[in-house]
Parts: sequence; C-alpha cells; structure tokens
Amino acid sequence: MKMEEMKPQMTQMDADSGIQKILCANLRNLRLNHSLARAMDKTLRKVLEEIGV
Repeated sequence: MKMEEMKPQMTQMDADSGIQKILCANLRNLRLNHSLARAMDKTLRKVLEEIGV
C-alpha cells in the first residue's frame, strides 16, 4: 500500500480514536452525575424524614 493510500485510513483512525475518547469522557461524566444525584436524593430523603415532611 502506498503512503497516499494509507493517509486517509490513518486520518479516519485518528478521528475514530478522538470520537471514542469523547464518548468515554461523556459516559464517565454521566456516571458521576448519576452517582451524585443518587447521593443527594438519599440525603434529601433523610433530611425530610428528620423534619417530618
């Protein structure tokens, strides 16, 4: 395979790698946000129970 033919494939691989990194970062953020929301929900329920609401 000539270098000219390899270049578009390498560019596509670089783009795919970039997209994978962005997707992984977004999934990590979603998991973190979900974990924080669950923790806040538990805390809020506990406070509401303590004040009798």
